[in-house]
Amino acid sequence: MPLQQLGPMLHQAQAQGFALPACRVTDLNTLDAALRAADQCDAPLVLQVDAASAGPPGLTLLLAAIEAAAADSVLPLAILLDQARSRAEAIEAIRLGCTGLLLEADAAELAAAVEMARGCDIPLGGRWDPDRDADAAAGLDFLALEAAAATRIRPDRTRQRPLLVGDASGQEPAPLVQQGLALLGMGLAVSTAQIGDWIRGCGAADKAAGLRRACPLMQPVEHLIIYNLSLEAEPRAAEIMAQGRKVLSQIPGVRRVLTGTALKQDAQFQLCWLVRFTGPSVIASYRDHPLHVEYADTWFRPYAADRISIDYLL
Repeated sequence: MPLQQLGPMLHQAQAQGFALPACRVTDLNTLDAALRAADQCDAPLVLQVDAASAGPPGLTLLLAAIEAAAADSVLPLAILLDQARSRAEAIEAIRLGCTGLLLEADAAELAAAVEMARGCDIPLGGRWDPDRDADAAAGLDFLALEAAAATRIRPDRTRQRPLLVGDASGQEPAPLVQQGLALLGMGLAVSTAQIGDWIRGCGAADKAAGLRRACPLMQPVEHLIIYNLSLEAEPRAAEIMAQGRKVLSQIPGVRRVLTGTALKQDAQFQLCWLVRFTGPSVIASYRDHPLHVEYADTWFRPYAADRISIDYLL
C-alpha cells in the first residue's frame, strides 16, 4: 500500500485524541519489529529516520528498505526525516521517499525549505522552544519540542499547529497525549519488545482503519514524454538525454529521471522521458523551475517539436 500523507495524519490524530507513534528506524531488524508491532495493534505508524546518524549512503539504503516494506503493508504509514540541516538535504530526502521533514536550520534556510516543500506537498517542521521563543517560525506545518517542554505547553498552543516530540522515551506517553501532542517518538531507549506498549500508550491501537479512510495517500505522478528529435539533433541524442537526466533530477519533487529508445525502428516516436514526481503538486513547480525552463528552452524544445506529453497518476 502506498504511504499516507503525513500532514493529514497529524491533524487526524490530534482531532481524534491520540498521538501517532513514531519508531526511530536504524536497521532492518528495528523496521521489521516496528511493522510487526503496529500490525498486531492495528495502528498507524510513523517510521522516523535520523539524517545525522545515517549519513548519505546509509540513508539511501535505509529509506529504500523502508519504502519497500511499507508498500507491502496495509497500515497507514509515513516516513519522517529527523535532523535534516539544509534545504539541499531536504530535497534529497524527498527524492528518497520521505513524506515529512524535520529541519534544524537558521531562519533563512527554513524559509527557503518551506517554499520548496510546499511545492512538493510535503509537510515541513522545525524545532521550537516555547520557553525561549514566544512565536514559532512562520510557514512551518508542525513543530517539534523537547519532552520536558511539552508537559508545560498550554492546550491552546497544541491546537494552532500539530506538535510532536521526536524522542519522548523518558516520559509516559499518556500524559503527553492528554496535552494534545500529535506525534510521539519512542527513541532508541525503547526496545523492540516494548514497541507495542508504546503504540498502545499513544492511544493509537485500533486506529489504522479510521486513519486510512480519512487521510489521502501519497500519489506519485509519472510525467511521460514521447518524442522525435530533428534530423540535425539526432546525432546528439545521447548528449541531450544525459544532460537532462543530470539537470532535471536536481529539481525538488523529482524522484527519478529515465530516458529510453524505441525497440522498433519504425515506431512513431523513437525516444521517451519518464520523470517520476512525488505527487500532482510537483507538476506546476517542475514546469516553472528555472532548471527545467533553461534545459527545455536550450536543449530540448528547439529540437523536439514532434512530441506528446502526458502525466499519469500511479
